[in-house]
Amino acid sequence: VHIIHNTRKYLIKQLTEFNIYDIIRHYKREHIYNLDLKGKEMEYPNVPTGIAASALIVREGKVLLGKRTIDPYKGYWSLIGGFVDPNESLEDALRREIEEETSGCKLKRCKYFLSLPEKYGERQTLTVMFICEIEGEPQPSLEMSDFKWVMNEVSSLAFSDSKILHEYFKLSI
Repeated sequence: VHIIHNTRKYLIKQLTEFNIYDIIRHYKREHIYNLDLKGKEMEYPNVPTGIAASALIVREGKVLLGKRTIDPYKGYWSLIGGFVDPNESLEDALRREIEEETSGCKLKRCKYFLSLPEKYGERQTLTVMFICEIEGEPQPSLEMSDFKWVMNEVSSLAFSDSKILHEYFKLSI
């Protein structure tokens, strides 16, 4: 897996700090207070946050979409990805999700693309998106019933995937 070293260090630092607050929120189930720059107390709501590793899989100028079999967004097309398990790195989660959702495709290489806050049902998440290449042909799985390769933006995708495709195709012109 090829990731630019400085980007990786920055991302790991961000996620480490992020996970500390996530753990506190999850286990204490109370509000977290901090001081802003003017000395006023700020309240951080008690919202457990999940981290998702997602793959913008590219091949010959096209992006892979899968048709979801589970809620939320059952029946919608989406990018490949899912939640990072405890004690799992982003890269390991990315490999696992690609293999699970494509019935065995292997991650060939990836690089960091972007991150964005999202919602998974009522749960707040942070999605970390990687541009990826895979080995193998995607096959239906428990989580994806079908696949298609697209060459341009698609509306009405699950989550923020339409926005992500827009950013990708804007940069790849």
